[in-house]
Amino acid sequence: MAEVAINFKATFPNEDSTLIVASRSKQLLISLDTEYQSNYTLKDNLCLSYQYDVIDLNTGKSGRDIYYADIRKKERLSLVEVIENALSTIDMNFSQIKGYTVLIICHSCVAEFLMLKDRDKLKPFIDYIRKTVITNGKSTIPMRGYKNRNKIEFDLMIKDTMLLVPETHRSLKKASELVDKDFKKLDLKPNEISNMLTLMLESPKRFEAYALRDTAVTLNLFIKLQIILNRINGTSSEIYSTLSSASVNSFRTTFRKDYGNKGFKDVFRPIK
Repeated sequence: MAEVAINFKATFPNEDSTLIVASRSKQLLISLDTEYQSNYTLKDNLCLSYQYDVIDLNTGKSGRDIYYADIRKKERLSLVEVIENALSTIDMNFSQIKGYTVLIICHSCVAEFLMLKDRDKLKPFIDYIRKTVITNGKSTIPMRGYKNRNKIEFDLMIKDTMLLVPETHRSLKKASELVDKDFKKLDLKPNEISNMLTLMLESPKRFEAYALRDTAVTLNLFIKLQIILNRINGTSSEIYSTLSSASVNSFRTTFRKDYGNKGFKDVFRPIK
């Protein structure tokens, strides 16, 4: 697999998702979020919606949409259905992502992972870190399109913005305020958060605004954090998975700068 690199600063010169410079690289960013009614039954949560913020870095095209699950059937989507719905927001179809790297971004990815009906099939491709799921590298996944049934191979990356912020700011509200106090998560009352099904049925506009805002905030947070971490590390196109990995990279860079490669190897040579 070829190395994936995104120059976030060059692609997003405003340091957010509002201005996109096409990079002509086959990379797709999908900010994914779900809403669900918790404790709908003793055993399960009821999926209410999937929402997406999508950017094709090849063309600079972006889109946003929400998919309402059929709650009567307790519907859940597969990963390929999620991707196909996301692609439709930018007028792409599944066959067009052949050769792409699809980067799915969530805040607390484990919640979204549990809303996928094919999650058991995806387990070999993912890593479990600090009670969430990501991919440390890339996973090449052959998948058959739901609508046209064409089998397409693409590279999948999953990143969780929760792993890129300090422990004190792991909630999306606190994380978003850490990097952009003017672009925050919308607030709901505690009784509304615990009764999302009622909110969806009785106040659909508020429900949708809240749901779509989360994907936009998560995408904006991811872009800003990647720009900040690349700046700190003296890099430009790294895609950092965790704050600890970025810290280690920063330490290595600083140590090499002060002591050179030989000093680095002498100190950190393998212990036998």
